[in-house]
Amino acid sequence: TITGPLFLPEYDAEAQEWRANYKVLGHPSHDLPPAVVPGPGGAGTQKVGLPMLPVPTHMYKVILGVDKDRRALALGAFVLPNRAIDSE
Repeated sequence: TITGPLFLPEYDAEAQEWRANYKVLGHPSHDLPPAVVPGPGGAGTQKVGLPMLPVPTHMYKVILGVDKDRRALALGAFVLPNRAIDSE
């Protein structure tokens, strides 16, 4: 089983173009007090803000079923929106 993030574009009908829009957790570094961390290669220091983490629009999952001889018997792939899904 393999699972991972997807950042899929959405079609903007008004602009008639595809756009990649997704949420971001965190804040831009210029809005936060800087933290001091080791510079590249451990030499000196550099100031950075907290990271901004992109939130995927969708998640994928690939499942491969094999028998005891390791021959593929079944393959399934799914793409799900990264939001609550109503069970009904």
